[in-house]
Amino acid sequence: MTEPAAGSADTAPAGQTVEPGGLRLDRRLRFDRLTATPPEQLPVYLQGARVEGTPERATRVTGDAANQAEVRRGSALLRADSIDFDQIRNTLDADGAVQLYRGGNSYRGPHAFYELDTDSGRLGKGDFTFEPRPAGPAKGVRIDPPRGSADLTEFLGDDLVRLLGVRYTTCTPDNEAWVLRATEIDIDQAAQDGVARNAVVEFGGLPLFATPWMRFPVGDERLSGFLAPTFGYTSSRGIELSTPYYVNLAPNRDYTLTPRLLSKRGLELGNEFRYLGESYNGVLIGNVIDNDRQTGERRWLLRSIHNQDLSQVARGLSGYVNYQRVSDDNYLSDFSTSIVSAANRQLTQEAGLRWNGSNWNATLREQKFQVLQDKVNPVAIPYEREPQLSFKAWRYDVAGFDLNLDADATRFTHPIDRPDLTGAMVTGNRVVAIPSLSYPILAPGAFLTPKLQLNTASYALDRASIPSGSIYEPGYSRAIPTASVDGGLIFERDATLFGRGFVQTLEPRLFYVRTPYHYQAGVPMFDTALADISFAQLFTENAYSGYDRVSDANQLTTAVTTRFLESETGLERFRAALGQRFYFSDRRVGSGTELLSNASKSDYIALVGGDVSNTLSADALLQVDAQTHQTYRSTATVRWRPEPGVALNINYRYLREQLQQYDVGGQFPIGKHWSVLARANYSTLENRLVEGLAGFEYDGCCWVGRIAIQRYATSASTQTTGFFFQLELGGLTRVGNSPLDAVRRNIPGYRPINAGGAPAPAYLQYE
Repeated sequence: MTEPAAGSADTAPAGQTVEPGGLRLDRRLRFDRLTATPPEQLPVYLQGARVEGTPERATRVTGDAANQAEVRRGSALLRADSIDFDQIRNTLDADGAVQLYRGGNSYRGPHAFYELDTDSGRLGKGDFTFEPRPAGPAKGVRIDPPRGSADLTEFLGDDLVRLLGVRYTTCTPDNEAWVLRATEIDIDQAAQDGVARNAVVEFGGLPLFATPWMRFPVGDERLSGFLAPTFGYTSSRGIELSTPYYVNLAPNRDYTLTPRLLSKRGLELGNEFRYLGESYNGVLIGNVIDNDRQTGERRWLLRSIHNQDLSQVARGLSGYVNYQRVSDDNYLSDFSTSIVSAANRQLTQEAGLRWNGSNWNATLREQKFQVLQDKVNPVAIPYEREPQLSFKAWRYDVAGFDLNLDADATRFTHPIDRPDLTGAMVTGNRVVAIPSLSYPILAPGAFLTPKLQLNTASYALDRASIPSGSIYEPGYSRAIPTASVDGGLIFERDATLFGRGFVQTLEPRLFYVRTPYHYQAGVPMFDTALADISFAQLFTENAYSGYDRVSDANQLTTAVTTRFLESETGLERFRAALGQRFYFSDRRVGSGTELLSNASKSDYIALVGGDVSNTLSADALLQVDAQTHQTYRSTATVRWRPEPGVALNINYRYLREQLQQYDVGGQFPIGKHWSVLARANYSTLENRLVEGLAGFEYDGCCWVGRIAIQRYATSASTQTTGFFFQLELGGLTRVGNSPLDAVRRNIPGYRPINAGGAPAPAYLQYE
């Protein structure tokens, strides 16, 4: 009997659980208990080989070799060799191979006494099996149903069970790798948690830890209390030990305090407050170490993320805050746990409003930055937007025409606190409006799109910020028209390769752009840079990203693409493309710092790739100098996913005289229970390992062990090495410092070795 009685449980909550370990803020709505027939008014069903007794007073049900005696009422089901039913007191007295099912859980023993009206009773020495926890946010991790034995089981009502002299585990009987022993365990099915007294957790027959009082989850509810302690090692922080304390403030609010002891740095206090409302959600994080042993300074991090739905004010309106700040330039490189965070040298401090309509959107934002300087490689400090208002609108198929408008008004400022890095940073206002009109002409196997665009802008620079003798103009405006035509053909034919049918396409394409020259050196490059040439960039009107420069152009892009589409499935098994841009006049517009090329044609851009099979895919890009025929840029990626839990990624990146990196990583099973994890990203120009990871996973069925070593560059001259170890006891807790985030980031396609069902909880409360 796995179904609960009507009214015996709350209705399922909407949404997903907020787990303590991540930044998932999910909605959970609660409803009152539903009214239903009282238990004492439910009928009682008896079944057995023989039924005898006095009507409406006492009945005895006995079984035989084929079937046991059985009594059922509501969700409670009792089976035994013989059952005495006292109809006056509504009690059951069962003997011989007793099996009791209630709330989805099963209990077995030699004798049981049970009161039907109160759902209470007791069961002699025997075994139990609990219903598996529902899958939560960590869906995909397999655990077996919790089970064990008890000297005595007491049923204290519909949802309460007390076990005395308990052995509890999620391991199978033939492989009890870990077990929780306790003098007493109280299970509250309504609250979905358990409390163990005088508990000892044994692993491999040896005590792992002991506590006089411990609380653990038996459901998907969050619990206040200590989370499982974590420990690890990094070369920059030394031995690390943290004991997070989780506070479940409300179904939509929680707080985690994480004292973290760092042997090389001191004591760091981490604080995380998460909240969720009907129209908002967010997180507030603050970490502080009062006295860093290596620097002698107080060091800290503050991060606030907030999202606000303002649709009650105006339809489609929302707001947001993203604020990040640290105490010093080296905080992230010293305290981060990944190369992504350690290499971040620019922290955003931004707040804004977004308004989305059916065919338009607008954004108003204030944006500042904290730039973390590397003494070896100084970072340019960007302009700040105080504020910026952007607006985009579009209408399609208006008498065949497509209309677009891109507008922006920004006040640019700059913190002149590092003159050695900023140079002459001119501040001021910029207003831009770029309307465009196109007329797409589509036909079977062909397309042609003529387009007209007008790039208008007006600048008002602060006179006090313009250096003497500068070419910058306090007042400047422009209106630059651009005409373009984009056209192509698509040819198809049937083809056969390796005995399989394909549709091959041949797609020639021409793209012509004409933009007259207009003097633009009188204004700075607030947020504009020369775009890297790529296959997609070959088909854009402007060579610059941003609004401060409009490249003059009299050019034609020619390209051809071919694809092989599998006839049965339509999958693109192979694609190849080649493109080049031809210039009919010299380019004259520049940023003022780069050398303008007067070559008559651009570099060759070639692409090749596709899903070679259902398990193998590959992509490559090649940029070749049209004059010297030397490779300027190249990338290659191969991904192999033959089955879940097996992955291989090979990447190569090259940029002439700037970058050459080989990146290989994957996950491979070695035997029935072991899996090896590895990744190496090596720079041949710098002769160093940019990032590397090596580790193992072991699946012991009811437990998983993970060991990993990670090394990554934190700056141009420093590196950090970290050691991860985690022991996951399925259905109880995880102990150690989880390498999962590092592994997922390093190995695309990674799948935990124990993926399959409900997760092991990340939290454990003890004293």
